[in-house]
Amino acid sequence: MDKNPGFTIKIFFPKGNPDGLKTVEKPNWTGLGVICPKALFPEEKKLDYFANPGVYVLTSSPSDSSASRIYIGEADKIVSRLEGHYRHKHFWTQGIFFVSMDKRLNKAHVKYLESKLIEIAKKINRCSLQNKEAPKPPNLSAPEIADMQNFLHEMLNIFPVLGINAFKEPERGVSIVGTLKLSSKGVIAMGEETGEGFTVYMGSQLVREDTPAIPEKVKIIRQELLTNGVIVDRESAYEFTQDFSFTSPSLASSVILARASSGLKNWRNEKGQTLGEIHEQIAGDDESPEGE
Repeated sequence: MDKNPGFTIKIFFPKGNPDGLKTVEKPNWTGLGVICPKALFPEEKKLDYFANPGVYVLTSSPSDSSASRIYIGEADKIVSRLEGHYRHKHFWTQGIFFVSMDKRLNKAHVKYLESKLIEIAKKINRCSLQNKEAPKPPNLSAPEIADMQNFLHEMLNIFPVLGINAFKEPERGVSIVGTLKLSSKGVIAMGEETGEGFTVYMGSQLVREDTPAIPEKVKIIRQELLTNGVIVDRESAYEFTQDFSFTSPSLASSVILARASSGLKNWRNEKGQTLGEIHEQIAGDDESPEGE
């Protein structure tokens, strides 16, 4: 059986606006995802979805210059909790929440889902988690736990489709060009191209001191990685404590070298070919004579 079978989701725009409120469904699943921009919350909060029990994730706009900030919560009535966050939490630009179309989710269920999402986000450590506490899951029966694990599984499949990777392990072992190496300024790093961009492997080194010409966004990312424990100071160099995904090979190499860097030139395979040369070779191999 395929380890990662394909799946289908349906995204619906109730008002015909791709930038407005959206709902997400999967065949044979009773869950319903609702994505609401913060700016539209006062207008949309009267919809029936908002009156149900559910679990929600507030997110900031994605940016290359800083980690996404998220806040995870649950509520008996989604609208009541989001009204407070609308007034008092200023970082978020989008709210995503999940409810049950058959209304079988109760308070204990959504507390369980909240606890598991916070646990996963803390473990994966790809975002700036705004929750100050990590609640323990409530006591559920074995059948209820099984149901909630299935519900959670579907949520975790949907989040990346919506651009939320806070709950997804960085990809590894998926690149057709294999493992690449960056060796410069006394540091060595390993990684690979992925569907998300570029994954740097745990144990890879980074230049410890910022260079005078370091771009501001690279400086911010390095500080955030250090603050969040993704990298640690080994005195002679910084080091990755986990696999970490960047949006591009160049952003990865720039963060590692503490300067503006071309990932296509600095990442090389075991033969010494640059990533750019590998791309050109692959593109050349795929070309066929006109008319064939």
